[in-house]
Amino acid sequence: MTKRIMNVSIFKSLCAIAVVALFMVQDLTAQSVRAGSVYSRFGIGEIQAFHSSQAAGMGGGGYALSSGRYKTFANPASWSNQLLTGVAGGLSYEGLTIDDGSSDVSRVGSGSLNSIQFGFPIKERRIGVGLSFAPFTRVGYDIRLLDQLDGSTATGDSANYTIDYLGNGGLHSFTSGLGFAVGERLSFGISSDFIFGLLEESRETNFVDPSFSPTRLTQATRLSGLRATIGAQGNLSNVAKDGDRLTAGITFTTPTTLNGNRTNVFGTTQDRDTLGTSIDASVSLPIGFAAGLGYTVDSRWVLVSDLVYQPWTNFESQTSLPGYTPGSTVGLRDRIRLSAGAEVLPAGRDVFAPYWERVAYRLGFFYDQGYISPDGVNDVNTIGITAGLSVPMGVPGTRVDITTEVGRRGQTQNGLVRDTFFKFGLNLNIGERWFVKRKLG
Repeated sequence: MTKRIMNVSIFKSLCAIAVVALFMVQDLTAQSVRAGSVYSRFGIGEIQAFHSSQAAGMGGGGYALSSGRYKTFANPASWSNQLLTGVAGGLSYEGLTIDDGSSDVSRVGSGSLNSIQFGFPIKERRIGVGLSFAPFTRVGYDIRLLDQLDGSTATGDSANYTIDYLGNGGLHSFTSGLGFAVGERLSFGISSDFIFGLLEESRETNFVDPSFSPTRLTQATRLSGLRATIGAQGNLSNVAKDGDRLTAGITFTTPTTLNGNRTNVFGTTQDRDTLGTSIDASVSLPIGFAAGLGYTVDSRWVLVSDLVYQPWTNFESQTSLPGYTPGSTVGLRDRIRLSAGAEVLPAGRDVFAPYWERVAYRLGFFYDQGYISPDGVNDVNTIGITAGLSVPMGVPGTRVDITTEVGRRGQTQNGLVRDTFFKFGLNLNIGERWFVKRKLG
C-alpha cells in the first residue's frame, strides 16, 4: 500500500513564514521613516532589487544562477531546477553618509525588508513555481533649503524662510510564475509582477517672522499595475574540464502602465482647515533586458557576470514627479548595470566535511548607471563591492546568509551630493521535501 505523507515539520516552516510576514508588515509601516538617499526623491524612487542572498553577495545579478539550494528570482527559468520546497526571507540595514562637498555631512540609517520568497517543484528538476514579495522602489528623504523673500515685510525688509521637502513610501512587487525544463539543456520561465504602492512628498514652508503662517503642500500618488517577465537559461557541461557547467541566462520584462490617483492637500501646519484635490495618475514603465553568464566547477566554484539595460528615457507620466516634467525626457537616463562575482564552497557536495568547509564564501562588485539626472546634465552613478557568507545550520537544508555591501553614489560637483553607503543583510533559507511517497505495511 502506498500512502502520500508529509515528511516535513510543517509547524516549523509555517513559523518561519509567520516571522518573515511580521517583518514585512513592520517594513510597510516603517516606510514613513525619511532616512534614505536624497536621490530617492526623483522619479518613482530608488530602485530596489533583491534576487537571492546568494546573488546579493556576488554583485547582485544572478540571471544565469540555477541552484537547488537557493530560490533566485532574477530569472523565472531557474525555477525549473527545484528539488526542495523552499522558504526564504530576510532584513537589511543601510547606513548612509551624505556629503554635499562643503562642511555639511549628514548620517542616517534605516532597516527594511529584503524579500519573502517561496518556491516548490511540481515535478522535481523539471517544473517549478516561484512566489515572492519584495520592495520595488524606495522613497525616503528630508531636504531643507534656505531662502528669503525680498521686501515682503511691513517695513520693506526681507523675510527669511526655509522649505523642507519630506518624502516617504515606495512601490512593492508581488511576483508569481512558473519555470519548466525542455530537455536537459534548456529551461524557460514566465512570471507576473503586481506592482503597487504609495509615493508621498510634503513641502513645508516656515518663516522666521512669526507674522507669516507656515504652509504645507502634500502630494500622495497611489499606483498599481501588472507586468510580465519572460526568461530562458541554457547550459553546457564539461566545457573546460569534467564536472564543470557553463550557463547563460536572459530575461525580457514587458513595459507596463501603473494607474492610480494623486491627492493634493494644501493648508497651514497650524490649522486643520485644508484644501484637497484628487486627480487621476498614470505612469508608464519601460521595457527591461538582462543577461548573465555563470560557470560552475565541481560544485565548489561559481563565477557569474551580469548586464541589465532599461531605457528609462521612454518613461512617461501624465502627472509631474520630482525631476520629471510630463512630455520631457530631461532628468532621465537609460539605466545600465554591470556586475560580477564569485562563490567558493570548499566542501562541494560533501555533507560530512568539516564545518567551515561547508560555509560558502562570496565576493562581487557592481557598477550602476542610474536612471535619473537631477540637473539634466550629470548622471548619478553607483559603484560598490559586495561580500557574503552562507552558514549551514543544524537542520538539513537550512542556511543563514550574511551579506554586506559598501559603495558610493553620485558626486559633490555641480550642486549634487555623494552618498557613501554600507548595507548589512541577514537572510534565512529553509529547504525541505514537503511530500514524498513511502510504502507502508
